Parts: sequence; structure tokens; C-alpha cells
Amino acid sequence: MMGRFSCVSHGATMVYPSKEFEPLAVLQAVQEEQCTALYGVPTMFIAELDHPDFSKFDLSSLRTGVMTGSPCPVEVLKKVIELMNMHEVEICSRRLRPREARTRLS
Repeated sequence: MMGRFSCVSHGATMVYPSKEFEPLAVLQAVQEEQCTALYGVPTMFIAELDHPDFSKFDLSSLRTGVMTGSPCPVEVLKKVIELMNMHEVEICSRRLRPREARTRLS
């Protein structure tokens, strides 16, 4: 919900790669549409990172996004930042706030 409101209020384009979550469709859409932000729960990011074709995709257009819905393991956050180029990603969780996540990564 938060992602949709942000897109509408800022005039951004929303890309829906499939009816239901499919890691391959997301990776393809990010590359083809040059997406700059990605939203999801930690298990979605884990599925994308673990996809056998992950390394074949150019995700250099990504820079930010939001991970929410459940706590994110620090190792997953590190991979999202390093491997998905999401240096401005935010964690929205009661258990791990963005400032705390950054502190844990230091």
C-alpha cells in the first residue's frame, strides 16, 4: 500500500510484472523497465537473490525500495544493498527500524 501511495503522490510509474509474485518476472521487469525502486517482504527479496538466473540480470538501475511485513535478517539486507544495488533501501518493521539496521551494518 505504501509503495502505491508514494508512486501516485510523486508521479512515478508502477510496474506490475505478474499477477502473483514470481522472482523471475520481477528480475526481468527491473532490467527491462530500468526500475529504480523495489518493494516487498524479506522472503520476496530472498527468492529474487536465490533465483538461479539472478546474476544474469542488470539491476544497476535500482537504488532504493522498501522491505516490510516481517523482520529482515541483517545478512539479507547486506545482500540486497550489495548485489541489488539498493543502497537507499528502507526497512519498515516494528522490530528493526532503518536507523537500527544501519547501525547493525556498521
